[in-house]
Amino acid sequence: MAWGPVYTQLLREWIDAGEPAWLPLSGESMVPFLPSGSRVLVSQTAAEQISFGNLLLYEAEGTIICHRVLRRRREGRSYAFLAKGDGWRKTDPWISADQVIGKVIAIHRNGRLLRLDTPLRRLQAVTAAALSLIVTGSLAASRRTKELVREHWGCGSLS
Repeated sequence: MAWGPVYTQLLREWIDAGEPAWLPLSGESMVPFLPSGSRVLVSQTAAEQISFGNLLLYEAEGTIICHRVLRRRREGRSYAFLAKGDGWRKTDPWISADQVIGKVIAIHRNGRLLRLDTPLRRLQAVTAAALSLIVTGSLAASRRTKELVREHWGCGSLS
């Protein structure tokens, strides 16, 4: 039996019972904000309380992921979220509210505990999300410009 789904289910039950949980992070998708080895404190949250810039913990294809929310859209009676790792160039596929495990309310990195619910931390989160959108949009615009030039001029690769 694989432990991944069992662990995810136990984590969901713990958080849904109102108990925040500290989780270690691995990987580089949130660098530089969250280097590998950081820990996040995840709390239960309603989908309508998740907003631009929040860090979200969710499950996708058996993996637990922590990424920043860039958009929220209404889907019927629920919501879906567009998220991205701060260190990644591309956004994740849309995340349904059912995939959400919780919202990150504090982090422990480089030996320091940081609450994310203060006005300064909220401003930093919104700024990080805005910069992430700008970078993602710039990369998409650059790719589209290259495509248009190739189509118009019949050029080969412009890399």
